Amino acid sequence: MSTTIKSIFNVIWKVAVGIIGLYILLWMGVRVYGYFDRRYARAYWCDKELSEAVTARYFKNGRYKVFNELTGQYTTGKIRWISNRPYRDSLTVYCDENHNRGYINCNTGEIVIPASEAQYERAWHFSEGRAVVVLPHTDRLSVIDAGGNVVARNVAPYWKSQDYVFEDGVCEFEEDGCYGLLKKDGTWALEMKYDVLQTRNTEGYRLAKDEEGWWLFDSDFNQVFAEPYDDIDYAIGREHGTLFLTKGHHKMLTEYDGTVVEPFVIDGTYPLKYLVKYNSDGADEYMLDPDLVVYRVDSWEGLMNKHTGRLITPADYTDFTMISKELIRAELSFNYNDEAVVMDRNGKVISPFRFRKE
Repeated sequence: MSTTIKSIFNVIWKVAVGIIGLYILLWMGVRVYGYFDRRYARAYWCDKELSEAVTARYFKNGRYKVFNELTGQYTTGKIRWISNRPYRDSLTVYCDENHNRGYINCNTGEIVIPASEAQYERAWHFSEGRAVVVLPHTDRLSVIDAGGNVVARNVAPYWKSQDYVFEDGVCEFEEDGCYGLLKKDGTWALEMKYDVLQTRNTEGYRLAKDEEGWWLFDSDFNQVFAEPYDDIDYAIGREHGTLFLTKGHHKMLTEYDGTVVEPFVIDGTYPLKYLVKYNSDGADEYMLDPDLVVYRVDSWEGLMNKHTGRLITPADYTDFTMISKELIRAELSFNYNDEAVVMDRNGKVISPFRFRKE
């Protein structure tokens, strides 16, 4: 083989090795780029806008970094997650790599309560200058201020999927089925003893129910009535400041200060009928009673004269059925046994018959 041919093959071999080497380098570069792109590149579509100047930038490794557009700098290292901007405050929750919670200012992007120092196990949005957290090594809820100082410690147990946020100066807590409202200074606006606790209405009033009954509180959490009622309902659809008060199966319409608007309120009526003819084909014939009607107060019932409106019985019964034209069965409870008494048309309960042995 001539020297010229050898030289050509030598060049071709070197070029081939170079091409293969370059291909390997390109292949490795693409793989490395793909790896770093998957692990560390930005994922713009998951960014969170915390304010006009501050954005939480999301990365493909599942981490965030907070960026201030005005300074052009990141204000945090990488964090696990960050919540949205609160409705009534500027401090939002973030979580560090060790699963501790802390707080970031949405207007500056700066960490104001470091998660590494506070080590909150749970934390909720700041609202009206207060936030609810679970302190380290506890399973109960505490309240902090914007400086991280504890305002109220271990006030109630933490319940999963519940939000704890101050609104109108109070936050609702619950323990063992009892609810209460805590004020921002750490004192109770309403003690944690109520089975039901309704949010304030447009007039600033709240309804609450405990083992004694229903109570009404004004916007300053003052108890409006000295005694509880069996039921209290806002008179929806009427002018502001009226409600229905029920006690002893008697309902009335009053103003919020107790001034009576209507002394006697019912929830409906239905007629009574009695059998006049039995037919074997099942099409029995009935006649509506010409004088009596049943009135309802909540789930309780009483008898009324349909002509004069005179009450024949109080609403102390649960159902009425005419046995005949002269006798009426009045049920006494909501049990399935249908315990009842028998009364005449005047509401007089018939005494039990005494049977005589022959």
